[in-house]
Amino acid sequence: MIHRSVVAIAVALALATTMTNASAQKKPLTPAETVVSFYRLLREQKYAEGFGLSIYREAVEGLSPEELAELVPDFEATFTEIPAKIEIKGEQASGETATVFALFGGDTQVQEVGLVREDGRWLVGDPESLALVRRDKTAFFFNTRIRVNHNEAFALLKRITGSQIVRLKEKQAYGTLQELMEEDKSLGSDLPGAVGAGYRFTLNVTPDRQAFTVVAIPVKHGRTGLLSFFADTGGIHAADAGGLAVNESAPLLEQSQLEAAP
Repeated sequence: MIHRSVVAIAVALALATTMTNASAQKKPLTPAETVVSFYRLLREQKYAEGFGLSIYREAVEGLSPEELAELVPDFEATFTEIPAKIEIKGEQASGETATVFALFGGDTQVQEVGLVREDGRWLVGDPESLALVRRDKTAFFFNTRIRVNHNEAFALLKRITGSQIVRLKEKQAYGTLQELMEEDKSLGSDLPGAVGAGYRFTLNVTPDRQAFTVVAIPVKHGRTGLLSFFADTGGIHAADAGGLAVNESAPLLEQSQLEAAP
């Protein structure tokens, strides 16, 4: 399960009502029953009951309505991706953890869904993620979104600089961001209005079109991103500048550093 899906599920649940006493008193579900119910309830948009079967419920406790509403737009389409058919192929339980093997929709590859047992109930998720939720608490969703946005903004900068290198060879001139988006429709789709991955991108070219720089700053510092980025033919630089722009004096950044971020 990707991070974005996890955040979307959490947000949607928090906007719904809490579980009723009657449902809370039901006989504990088996791991397989928990997985089927989890995805079925989410697909039916019964978010309170569904998310109550996972480890992320604790992360929404204490979030304000404004914080929840801020997260919702990023993940509107998540639940449409849950297939109607989920076929259980088996389950294994050992102590306080379990694994359910399932086929989702028309997929022919069995996927593994992990669970942990808390207070006698099986919850979809794994111990490591549960530890992160309990560490970050209400910051969990924003921290997760920021990590995802950092990686996506870095990838967009790599695409922009790569497109510029190709363009210089073909046309002997670097392009503006608008030109690049028109020439590469997929880039234009990812950067509507020069905004993507929670970042605002600005590309500057010299009058002779032989040099360029790209700056990316978070749309909302601390919510959509922490790092500000600067890129040119020498690489990608980044630093936390409080939402302001940085330049080539910021440290060079490698993909491996983002992947290693806690």
